[in-house]
Formats: sequence, C-alpha cells, structure tokens
Amino acid sequence: MKYVLELILLISLINPAWAQIDLPGDIQGQLLKPDHQPAAFVRVLIRNGCRRTVTNQYGQFTFGQLPPGQYIIRIDEPELESQREVVTVVGDQSTQFLLVVTPKLKSISADEPVWVDAQTYQLKPLSQGWSLKN
Repeated sequence: MKYVLELILLISLINPAWAQIDLPGDIQGQLLKPDHQPAAFVRVLIRNGCRRTVTNQYGQFTFGQLPPGQYIIRIDEPELESQREVVTVVGDQSTQFLLVVTPKLKSISADEPVWVDAQTYQLKPLSQGWSLKN
C-alpha cells in the first residue's frame, strides 16, 4: 500500500509538468536597423508554419499560440538582406529575440547606363597658399 501511495504522489507531481509541455507558446521579436532604429512595417514569416505578420512602428512583432518546437523566422522584405533565425518555442512561455536587419546593397548591371556629373578643378599657386579654381 505504501508503494501505491508513493506512485500516486509521484504521478501527481509529474503530471502538471507534462501538461505544460503541450501548452502553446509565443514568439515575440524586435527588428532593428544597423543604426539601432526600429525596422517598422517589415514582413516577418514563420517558414514551417505558413504564418506571417508585420512589425509595428517599434519594429516589434508577435506570433501567438504556437505548439512547442523549433521555428524558422524569415524576414521577407525586398529592401533587406534575406535573414533567417531559428527560434525554439517552449510550452506556456514567450520566447523573445532581437534581430538587426541589414539593408540590401543595390547592384548595377553592366547593361545599365551610369551617369557621372563631375567638375574639373585646377590648383593655382598663390603667394600665401594654394587655391582651387574652376
């Protein structure tokens, strides 16, 4: 009888922990630009869940009610470098992270014309120094 009571006590202690694992969790993130300003109104998606959202004016976003597990967060914005972040969701918890996004560098193709507006200057000696003249 003593063993049965100990077993019941052990099961009652373990059971809430198992229930917590099955509860959904949240991902809360913030995107910042390299100058530490918020990356506002940027599209963010969960690759393995087909969910998407947009950051607010402070660069913050939330994905709620996610089953526990690993998720790939992807930044989906044409002006930004493609970035992915692996985030682990634990049951009944909010996973928070910060990501600095990088602007995409614009490349010029060899077929595109490039216009250069320049002026030439001549150095003219003066008795007290040099001067620039057009």
